[in-house]
Amino acid sequence: MLSDDYDARKKARLLGVKVSGTIGVLVLGVKKGILTLKEGNELLEKMIEKGFYSPLKRLEEVMPASSP
Repeated sequence: MLSDDYDARKKARLLGVKVSGTIGVLVLGVKKGILTLKEGNELLEKMIEKGFYSPLKRLEEVMPASSP
């Protein structure tokens, strides 16, 4: 399930549903080679500028150093 809504994610987890949010989608895009790390960070930066709340400023904060 894709959602950034805390309550929806919490209930989904209780039901055993795998959840991801916007950051997870960006990270997956980088890991799969759909986006470069630079492109992922640029998208995140633009979303933050438009009012998206993110606990991260850069995707490297949640990606292993060996990621593309």
